[in-house]
Amino acid sequence: MNEERVNSIISEINTRFESVNDMNELYLLKSEYLGKKGIITELQSGIKDATDKKSYGIMINKVRTRFNELYYEYQKKIEN
Repeated sequence: MNEERVNSIISEINTRFESVNDMNELYLLKSEYLGKKGIITELQSGIKDATDKKSYGIMINKVRTRFNELYYEYQKKIEN
């Protein structure tokens, strides 16, 4: 995975969160990215095949961190 791919995924995450209007949609988005067969989960499983595991892990953490930040931000917005 390279920096372009990471930025692409983060951009996709940002766009997807903008369309969330209620808790159900938020939960479905979380399942899509962090669920058992989610996008971020699949990226994590690819770490075993990476040549540079450290940088690969850093990139995955960047994606996961951004997702979690947006998730909690939108969760608070919806609850209020």
